[in-house]
Amino acid sequence: MAAEATGLTIVPNQNGFAYITSNFQHPGEDNIKNYTGSDKTEVLKRLNKKWNNRTKAAIGYIGIAGGALPAMK
Repeated sequence: MAAEATGLTIVPNQNGFAYITSNFQHPGEDNIKNYTGSDKTEVLKRLNKKWNNRTKAAIGYIGIAGGALPAMK
């Protein structure tokens, strides 16, 4: 539900591994006003609970089951 995606970074070879990272901020910010689903109350409740009243952000990376990706050439 609407967040600002920021900070896409690709590290093609760091000690033999590749990393693709990204993060988001402002989960559910303005676009939630336009959401018309019958579960809007529940969606807002979950967003607020998980993301500290929509003030938190998250960062993560894309990998494989064993961890980081193999280095890119």
